[in-house]
Amino acid sequence: MRIDPRLFPAGKYRITNNYGLLTLEIRRCTLEDAATYTVMMKNTYGQASSFAKVLVRTYVGKDAGFDSEIFKRLMLGPNVEFTSVLKPVFAREKEPFSLSCLFSEDVLDAEQNIQWRRDGRLLRPSGRRQILYADRQASLKVSCAYKEDEGLYTVQVPSPFGLQEQSTYVFVRDAAAEKPGAPGSPLNVRCLNVNRDCLILTWTPPSDTRGNPITGYSIERCQGESGQWVPCHEAPSGTCRCPIQGLLEGQSYRFRVRAVSRAGRSLPSKASELVVTGDPDEARRKKEISFDLGNKITVSTDDFEDFVTIPSPPTNVHASEICDAYVVLSWEEPRPRGKAPLTYTLEK
Repeated sequence: MRIDPRLFPAGKYRITNNYGLLTLEIRRCTLEDAATYTVMMKNTYGQASSFAKVLVRTYVGKDAGFDSEIFKRLMLGPNVEFTSVLKPVFAREKEPFSLSCLFSEDVLDAEQNIQWRRDGRLLRPSGRRQILYADRQASLKVSCAYKEDEGLYTVQVPSPFGLQEQSTYVFVRDAAAEKPGAPGSPLNVRCLNVNRDCLILTWTPPSDTRGNPITGYSIERCQGESGQWVPCHEAPSGTCRCPIQGLLEGQSYRFRVRAVSRAGRSLPSKASELVVTGDPDEARRKKEISFDLGNKITVSTDDFEDFVTIPSPPTNVHASEICDAYVVLSWEEPRPRGKAPLTYTLEK
């Protein structure tokens, strides 16, 4: 049905043109106004069209409109409910574990709509973790458990009447020690302040010392994907944070830590995330400039540096971290710095 304001009660439809923006205003809406509205444009070269659906609520209740059950089922799919209960899992380090649940209906776009979380953090597939869905069953599988995998796991799925979820706890015991009485593995190994040839490594003590106090930590590193772990540093028992020096610029590294006590060494911790050494200020010195239609060019502030034979002195030299075994010095690079690469010499 074509809408001509002259053929309807006065004021029912109003069409306005505001500098090329055409608007159709429908006043005193009734249920009969719920429909699909199409606008068509024509010129000497042809025609084009676009459409929109209009839903009209009733005055009483939620029988129509965006709150209606029909609309929710249309937009969000069937009402999905759990038909099984997540059960607690008692796993052990270095061994696999899995969680699974069943649904009453097929889940639309399962890969996007089904979410697994641990302690509130969204989980994604990785080398150790698979997230699967088949035959109304969602599964989370971990091929090799670590203490860091312990926590409250929640699976969530949307439905027309809100988010449905279930939760359970996964307990992870320490793996059997290589020697009786040796401590458990350290936890949460992370790399911070990655620079060209050094970084700061942090971790937390093992959850179980098996009755023997920790006397120190042994740190190992793996370069690239070689799979070869070599000792690179020894740290005293009173610290869970130390600098790692002597790294090569542009190389990738992973680190793991062993706890040491009188009874022996622990199994190695879960390896840190892969990091690549480099100048942390390099990205800050680069800038993207857009031109034409979606094209970009990357320039570096180094290209605008004047030729400087001797750079200015560094500024803001200060101790950013002070510990019993080491001190971390920080400073700002000189301005101007010149185009040549910079190296620094420390004096005390």
